[in-house]
Amino acid sequence: MSFIRILRRLARMPSFSLTVAITLAVGVTALAITFGVADAAIWRQPPFDDAARIVMVRTDRAEPGSAPHSERWSYSRLRMLRETSKSFELVANFGPSLLDLTGGGDAEQVPGEIVSPEYFPLLCAKPLRGRTFAMADDDARDRHPVAIIGFEMWRRRFESDSGVVGRTVNVSGTALTVIGVMRPGFRGLSDRAELWIPTTMAPALTYPEYLTTNQNFISVVARLRAGVSLATANAELATVAPRLNAQIPPNDVHIGELLSASAAPINAARIDAGTRRSLIVLLGAVAMLHLLACANAVNLLLVRAAARRHEAALRAALGGTTAQLVKHYGSEVLVLAGAGGALGVFLAACFGPVVSV
Repeated sequence: MSFIRILRRLARMPSFSLTVAITLAVGVTALAITFGVADAAIWRQPPFDDAARIVMVRTDRAEPGSAPHSERWSYSRLRMLRETSKSFELVANFGPSLLDLTGGGDAEQVPGEIVSPEYFPLLCAKPLRGRTFAMADDDARDRHPVAIIGFEMWRRRFESDSGVVGRTVNVSGTALTVIGVMRPGFRGLSDRAELWIPTTMAPALTYPEYLTTNQNFISVVARLRAGVSLATANAELATVAPRLNAQIPPNDVHIGELLSASAAPINAARIDAGTRRSLIVLLGAVAMLHLLACANAVNLLLVRAAARRHEAALRAALGGTTAQLVKHYGSEVLVLAGAGGALGVFLAACFGPVVSV
């Protein structure tokens, strides 16, 4: 009954109660959404088994008088890395790409990934139906018109057909045989992919010189061998990369340029340093906004307390103790704070997924 009485007291001053609750809710909503975005982008581990052993491998170039910068790999240089590196259990390449889907329904562009057969075992990703790419699908001497589709595409485009394996999907006018369907929630390292094609099909579907050019545009992900530290892998890459570049130099190498390579934990490598700093600054700014909202709510409560000083004096004159007065007025504050916090969490749950898309 005491809680009902508190609600009744607050209902007698609706403007004040709503203002305090909404002020707190705005601060809580902004802080919760921003923290969720920052957590997903910076701190949260990717949803892959043993993700601590998964690293992104980049080439590092330092021109004389300039700061070093990282690049990706060419296909030929990547193949040499696989053959020479001893620190990695698996080395896979992947490249996000928008693929044109035609036939069997409305034409649409779907986010996909061009990947090597090592990609799925490296991420410990198993298909729901069928299989993933085999090593034979990576034979660059021939095209391998096969594809793997995501769970959402299977439901949307194939109506969850249990016999989807063996059916075809047309990508840029090329018929690819579906060999597998991935499990719900798996969207690759790009976190958007609905379709995967083998690297050997990239020249036909995306860029004709995908396998032959010396341009660095292929991302490389690797899994460290058991017992091998990141420092050990980087020490090896520091010696391997110059040999790779000596045999297959980049198209635009400059005199005196230093070429190396390095590996970084996937959680650190998937977002650049500038974006990381921006998110941390944004989180700090929103935290200050939340503190300002709390300060405004406190000011409103103090103004309301000053307006009720005669009521407090009367209660004290009638024998009310300090503890009873604190309980009487403090209970209203706790209810308002709880209402504002609950409303803020509800709004964050509603709008958080929309903001993070």
